[in-house]
Amino acid sequence: MIREARDADLVEITALRNEVMPYLVSSVEGTRAAVNAMPEWAKLRWLVAEVDGRLVGWARAGLSLFTPEPGAADVGAAVLPEYRGRGIGSALLVEGVAHVKQIGAVTARGRAFDEPGILRWAERHGFAAGAGHAAQISVVDPRAIPGAPACPGHIRLVSFDEVDPRVVYDLEAATGPDIPAGVPLAPIPYEDWLGMTWGNPDLFRGGSVVALDGDVPVAYTLTVADLSTGRSWTNMTGTLRSHRGLGLAKIVKVEALHRSARAGITRAYTGNDATNAPMLAVNDWLGYQRAATQVTVARKL
Repeated sequence: MIREARDADLVEITALRNEVMPYLVSSVEGTRAAVNAMPEWAKLRWLVAEVDGRLVGWARAGLSLFTPEPGAADVGAAVLPEYRGRGIGSALLVEGVAHVKQIGAVTARGRAFDEPGILRWAERHGFAAGAGHAAQISVVDPRAIPGAPACPGHIRLVSFDEVDPRVVYDLEAATGPDIPAGVPLAPIPYEDWLGMTWGNPDLFRGGSVVALDGDVPVAYTLTVADLSTGRSWTNMTGTLRSHRGLGLAKIVKVEALHRSARAGITRAYTGNDATNAPMLAVNDWLGYQRAATQVTVARKL
């Protein structure tokens, strides 16, 4: 049975996401906050699939948050491994596509694991993998990373606990559009960002770092963590164009990972576009190992 998700489902939705996509770090409260903070203009629907009273599948569908492209929508679905091959994922995906089409979307995108069976399944539903974007998901034990590289004397590192949220938003707004993503990117309104990012209970402020050149914020890395499971996700690392080439991305990321290790994190995940050579080089130096590859798939509606 496919139905709308309810608040009572959030424990099972979180457990399902953690099993199928462990790098999407979220506690139950983080999942609840993600639902409640979603901007109304995204017109998001969360769906679940039940079999014999058990929640075995989940989907979300709504207008894209981070691209200015008119009519762009995101659709995703996940099913527990032991329940695949029964048409559950297809039913969730069809319902999600119907929703975004109804709200005026003209293009639907999703992310699929780069595995032949999954890509063939996406193609059967009209999603093509020729969108030109692949993301490498990697993981490292932060307790085992190298020591901190030398930090320029004029650079000072502080945690998110020590800065105003506007500092982080402005850094994200300035650096985010430069991320290779296969589509143009743009920041969401500040008030929406406050609810979705700064208000996320899983935002690990003590393990998120800003680099200051004097009093000017010039680089940052944002960490989401579920300390109860020892997992974290680097949601973004960025440096202002004026300060690139100084190794600041590596410096803030190393500092954040060391702080994460001290907090009990044992699996630190990150995701990068397969063409983002500078960040992939940083990750290789840190000892990250590939955990999965995701390919952007898209279809016209």
